[in-house]
This record gives sequence, C-alpha cells and structure tokens, in this order.
Amino acid sequence: GKEREERIRRLEEESDKGDVKAQYDLGNFYLHGEIFEDEIPPEVAAITNLLPVKPTIVLQKEQYNKAIHYFELASKQNYADSYYMLGVCYSNDNPLSSITDSSSTSPLSSNNSNPTNNNTSTPTAKPKPKPQNAIQCFQKAAELGNKNAQHTLALLYFDGDGVKQSNEEGMKWVTLAANNGHIPSQYGLGVIYESGVNCKQDLAQSYSWYRKAAEQGAAAAQTKVASMLYQGQGVNQNKTESRRWLLLAAEQGHPEAQNNMGTLCLKDDKKFNEALDWYQKASDQDSIEALNNIGQMYYNGLGVKKSYKEAMKYHLRAAEKGEPFAEFVVGYIYDYGAREDDEIETNYEEAKKWYERAAVKGYPPAECNLGKMWYFGKGVGQDYRKAMEWFIKGVQKGYQGSQYMIGCMYLEGDGVKQNLDVARRLFLEAERQGNPEAMEKLQQMEQEQ
Repeated sequence: GKEREERIRRLEEESDKGDVKAQYDLGNFYLHGEIFEDEIPPEVAAITNLLPVKPTIVLQKEQYNKAIHYFELASKQNYADSYYMLGVCYSNDNPLSSITDSSSTSPLSSNNSNPTNNNTSTPTAKPKPKPQNAIQCFQKAAELGNKNAQHTLALLYFDGDGVKQSNEEGMKWVTLAANNGHIPSQYGLGVIYESGVNCKQDLAQSYSWYRKAAEQGAAAAQTKVASMLYQGQGVNQNKTESRRWLLLAAEQGHPEAQNNMGTLCLKDDKKFNEALDWYQKASDQDSIEALNNIGQMYYNGLGVKKSYKEAMKYHLRAAEKGEPFAEFVVGYIYDYGAREDDEIETNYEEAKKWYERAAVKGYPPAECNLGKMWYFGKGVGQDYRKAMEWFIKGVQKGYQGSQYMIGCMYLEGDGVKQNLDVARRLFLEAERQGNPEAMEKLQQMEQEQ
C-alpha cells in the first residue's frame, strides 16, 4: 500500500545518505519482500539451519541483484548483519530458484539441535559445498560478532563444507555464538557435550548449555534439562525441579515433553486420566512414543477399559511409521488375537508380515516370535531350520526368549541332535534374565534326572 511505498522511499533516501541500517533493511526487503524489525528474518535465518522452517523464497533476478546491492553497501561500512546476509545470498547457486539448503549432518544442524523445533525433518540431499565468496562473508560477519554467522561457520567447519574440516574451529565458533546468546548454538553445545561428538563427553557442561537455552524459553532444551535433573546426569538429582522444567516445555507444545509428562503422571503419580491427556496431546503431533504409550494403556487396561481394538489403533499408527516395538505389538495381537473379548481375530499372515518388519530391523522379540511361527508351523509350513535361524539372531543379542526356544529345541531334539547339557545352559541363561518358562524347564529336567 501507500504506507509501505512511502517507507521504502524514505529508506532509499536514508540509504543514499549512507545510513547503514536503511541499506540493510532495503536488502532484506528485496530479498524477502518485507522489512523486519528483528536482526534476521525468521524465514531467511532458516536457510542456514537456524530455525525449523524451510522456506520457499522464489526470487526474480532484479530483486536478487537489488538485495545484493544494498547488502554490499552496508557491508562496506562493516555492518555485520549485511555480511551474513550476503553469505546467505551467495550460498544460493541460482537466484531464480528457491533459497533453501539441505540439512547438515553436524550436531548443530536443525535436525539435531534446533531447540525451537517440535518435529524433525529428513534431509533430501547432501548440500553442495558453500562457494568461497559466501564463506568469506560468513567469516567476516562472524569476526564482527554476528552470532548467526558464527553458528553457520561452526557448521561449515564441523562438516568440512567449503573449508578444511576442523572440530577445533567448529567448537571455537559455536562457543562464541553460544556465549552471544544464540539459542541453537547453546542447545547444540549441549548435544555435543552430552554425546561426546567433536569433543570429550562432559555431562556437566552439557547440562550448563542446555540450561542456558532453556532459560531463554527453548522447549527442547527445557525437556533436556528436565531429563538430566530427573536422572541426576551432570547435575544433582532434583525431581521437583525436573517436573517444573518439563511442564514448561509441555505447555509450549513440545511432544517429547508432553509424552514424558504423561509417563510421570502414569508411573510416579498413578494419575491415569492426566497421563492419557498428555499422551493424547503428544500423539496429536504424531509422537511415536505417545502412540505406543496410549496403546499400552489400552492393552493392559491402565486407567481405561482394556481394549485390544483401541490398542491396535494406536500401535498401528506407530507401526506404520516404522517403529519396531509397535510393529512387534501389532504382529503379536494378530498372532494371538484378542484373547478376552474377541475384538480382533487371529491372522497369522498379518502377524508374520508385522513380525518381519520389526525383525529385519533387528528387534529381538520379533525375531523370536517369527522363529516361533516356523517352529510351530503357524500360518507357514513347520520348518525347524528357519526357526533356528531367527532364534539365533535373538541369542546373538542376548535375548532370553530366543535362548529359551533354542533350549527347547536341544531338549526335544527338534531339528538338532538332542543335547541336554546345551539345553540346560540355555535355560539357565534365560532364567537368569527372568524367563519364568526357563525356570520351569530347569525344574522339570531336575525331576527327570
């Protein structure tokens, strides 16, 4: 409108007089079509993995060139923010295409460290190395104190993107950005020190950086602080303080925090209705953990009427996202049916399908139950060799159910030469891990001696 046109006219006049802020604002206007009061437009900051949004900014060549022109004018006066935005512009290979960037693999990338992000996204391609003129602009902006550029430079050094890979340089720049109050950098340092990636693990340092981001309102950081306080990791255990931080994050809509609040209400407080309410909020955001937790509440009748049909509904949603526990549970329900209310009929074909999906991911209970299908011939021809193959996969992971089943095969001589000593040893190992059927077999073997 007229008001907008008048503001642009005034900015152009001020720019002609050398006003650096006016030059910077005009650069942002031609890059993004808006004038922002904040240091960096949120959608533009997202280009360099600073925020979760991945914008589509389609530029005309004239717009792009004008943005470059005004950012260059401001940069000549050593305006740090303009150097940073020039780096963003130069990072875009084609000014007529969308300004976007694939996610970094660094712990600082938006997928790994963005504390404002409630959900994670999957990178579609490895980003091309940044052109040298972009890196030079990021370097200059970082040296002038621009925290977004410092964060970006850290990413480049950690990934070796257009520069020689250097964890030391990466740590230097991300620490500078974090000390300047940059929330993703503070959270990223929490991730780095917690995991020991790019540096020696230090849980006290991890907690300290998560806490700094949490105090600025970052929900993901508040969730991390709550978890470390609850477990006493890097800080003295304090469950009361943990709950306070967790509630702050949950009330901001962070799905992991909402799910964890549900678990606290369920296990610590025995408040089933509150637990279900929190789980529902997280499941509305497709939290796999919350979907499974609601499924288990219905499966076991915890605060709700037991219903395999309802349990299946929630576990199936998680299973369709490829989560192995959910895939196993769906397979189990189809395998054994709804034993109490016949809501779901036994379906060995579906059971096998879902067991296989979890088993190929290496989930031991699914490997074991898939082996049982071949062992007992449930929906398939009985085949001890195939059963043994699946049981061995579980035994290699130390799974007690598979140890028990191979013990049974050696006890009975099913597909193998009978060997009571091997059977006993397997039963002992399974019993040591709490398998009640193994205990019964050991007692039976003692009685028959």
